Parts: sequence; structure tokens; C-alpha cells
Amino acid sequence: MENGYEYIDESSIDISLKCLICSDPYTNPCSTICDHTFCRSCITKWLESSDRCPACSKRPMTSEGLRATNRLVFDILDRLLVRCKACRQTNIQRGNFDEHSNRYCLKTFVTCSAADLKCPWQGPRDQLSVHLSTCSFENMRPILSHLINTINSLTDRLQQCENQNEEYFNRVNVLEIEKKELSDEIHGLKEFCSTQKTMLSNLRAADAQHANACLQLNNKMQLMQILSNPSVNINPRLEMILSQCQVHSTINLIDLRLNDYDIPFIIRQAIVNKQCTVLNLSNNFIKSHGIELLANALRSNLILKRLCLKGNQINCKGVDHLQHALLINNTLEALDLESNCIADLGAQSLAEVIRYNRTLKDLHIGYNNIEHRGIEVLFNAMDNKTSIEVLGLAGNRLDDRCLDSLEKMLSANNRLQRLDLSENQFSLNGKTRLLRIGYTKKGFKMSL
Repeated sequence: MENGYEYIDESSIDISLKCLICSDPYTNPCSTICDHTFCRSCITKWLESSDRCPACSKRPMTSEGLRATNRLVFDILDRLLVRCKACRQTNIQRGNFDEHSNRYCLKTFVTCSAADLKCPWQGPRDQLSVHLSTCSFENMRPILSHLINTINSLTDRLQQCENQNEEYFNRVNVLEIEKKELSDEIHGLKEFCSTQKTMLSNLRAADAQHANACLQLNNKMQLMQILSNPSVNINPRLEMILSQCQVHSTINLIDLRLNDYDIPFIIRQAIVNKQCTVLNLSNNFIKSHGIELLANALRSNLILKRLCLKGNQINCKGVDHLQHALLINNTLEALDLESNCIADLGAQSLAEVIRYNRTLKDLHIGYNNIEHRGIEVLFNAMDNKTSIEVLGLAGNRLDDRCLDSLEKMLSANNRLQRLDLSENQFSLNGKTRLLRIGYTKKGFKMSL
């Protein structure tokens, strides 16, 4: 058992005072029905897997049958001399060690007396007085206490208002239910008079749905035929570029007017054959179908470190495909999805990636029409376990409504090093608050 002390001369301690299970002097000793003594935690854990006495194998034994050891044994154990591991003070009786640790040990970590006012300081007891002489929280206790009391009072008033609103809301719901019941009765009478017309309309709608489903199925079959035969989709210019690339290199396929039908060839040549570490597909015409194929390739890929899909047509459906792949992939470190119209739904899918993926460090989703609803979900996922170090959110529709969730995220996240919020819609006061938040984090950079 890990303690804050060590025995000065453990070898001289009588063996009758040592637990047979852990070989250490008894801690909170107790005796069995066969009169053998053990540490209470040791024998309790032992009885979870065995009903025999560890000393004489007598059975059956249960934790309910344990009894307190003679007071004399406690007194002897309490007089054992120990040394504090923190301050190295010796000749402390074991029974007095807790008092030494809690009141006198100069190396024991304590909190500031202003911890109730959110002072974050923690340190050895011998540094507490130095800290208190400069602690701004303690110096401002009268003001902060007044503010806290005021806030608590306002919170109580707000809760009262919310309770009243809830009561009004419940009353409105009752009226709405009554209104709905009356509307249902009227609607039932109307349906009875128009049954044949409704059936005809349903049949026409069903025919239209079947026709649309057939068209979608036909389009999917054509796409699958194209994707299943990569030789049909070989782009000579693309083939020439890829043939010149080295294994484990960076492959740039920017502004080549590539589309979904080029993706199988890119996967085979760039990802499988060349095993590229960086793949840049910026400013092409890749849509969700192509991203689905690329996501399937990412599931088992162990080489690709950086993927740039900036300026394509991925939208939220394509991001959904990437989400499922990145919950499995443990290799990709950087992902650029700028200018892809992913909006709030895409941001919510990426929140799952941020929450569970542990290798992705750089994520750029600027210029995607993301608003405060999507970004709040994203920020809520960025706790201290996330691996994200660089986050690009430039050119979205973020405004002052994001400030609370942003501040909460930054206080809980110590991994994020750079945050790009430029070209958004923050007010001057909002930007001032952001700068104040960023200034408090050491080594953190924020672009506005």
C-alpha cells in the first residue's frame, strides 16, 4: 500500500506485527475467526477470490466474520517510528503521521486559502505564506465575496423566473394538446370525405418515388461500373504526374480538375503503390462519392500523414464518410477541409473525430459557412484528451454567441497551440475578449 511515510528500521519490527499477505506492518488490522491477523484491505481483497484463511487454510471465511484486533496491537503499531517521504523528518510515531502530514509537514501540497474564490495556486506548505503575500484573490476577497453573493442572488432569481416559465409552458402544452385533439377530430371528418382522392394521390406519389428510386439506382450502378474498372478512368496527365513521384513522398494534385472518377486511380497509384505521406487534392471537383472511396482507403492506411481536400465539393455527406474512417485510422495527422460547404452538420461530424481520434493534430475547416451552433458542438468535444494542436476556423460565420463555449474550451484544453478565427463576425468587444482569453494561455497563438 502506498503511504507518505517509510519505516526507519523495518527489519527490526517484530514479524508478528507484519501482514502475511503484503509483508508490511499491519494497517487497520483485523482478525479472522481462526485468530489470524491481517491488514483489513489485504484480507478483504483476498476473500474476493478465496474463502480460505491465508495462514491456516481454514474455511469457510467471509468478510462479515472479520473482527477488530486487540487494542494493544493498534497501540504498538501506532508507536512505530517512521520517516516522512516528503520532508524527510524522522522519529514520527506512525499514529501521529496523519497529523504531521495535515498540519506540520512543510512539503505537503496545500491549496491557497482563497481556493473558494477560484485561486488556482497549489504548492508546498512552506511556500504558502509567500504566495498569500501576493495573492490577488485573497486581497480582493471582500469584493469577490460581494460579487459571488450578488451572482448567487441573481441566479436564484433567474431560477425562479425559469420555474415560472416552465409552469406557463406546461399550461400552454395542455392547451395545445386540447387544440390538437379538436383538430384531429376535424381532420378525421375531412379524411372520411376525401378517402378516394387521398388514395389516388398516394398512388401517384408512390409511382413518382419508385421512378426516382429507379433513377438513383441506375445512377449508382453506372457509377459502380465506372469505379470497378479503373482502366476506363485513367487520366493521362494524372498518370504522368504520378509516375514521376517517389515512394513515401509528397504528392500534389492541385488544380487538375479531378473528379470522383479519378479517385480509384489516385488511390491505387498514389496511396497504395507510391505510399505517399502527404496527398494534396486542393481545388478540384471531388464530391461525396469520391470521398467515400477515399475514406474506405483511409480505414486501413498506415502511411498517409497529411490530407488536403481544400476547395472541393465534399459537403456534410462527404465529411460523414471521413468521420467513420478517422474513427478507425490512427495515422493521419493533418486534414484540410477548407471551402467545402460542410456547414454545421459537417462540423458536428468532425466533433466525433476530435473526441475519439488520438492522432489528428491539424484540422482546417475555414470558409465553410459554419455558425455558432456547429462550432459549439465542436468546442464541446475539445476536452483535454483531444490531440488537436492547430485548428483553423477562418472565414466562417462565427460571432459573439460563440465566446462562452470558446472560453470554456480553452480553459479545459491544454493541447491547442494555434487557433485561427480571422475573417469571422466578432464585434470589437468580442475580439477584445478573445485577445484577453488568448493572453492568459502560455505559448498559445490566436489569429483574429
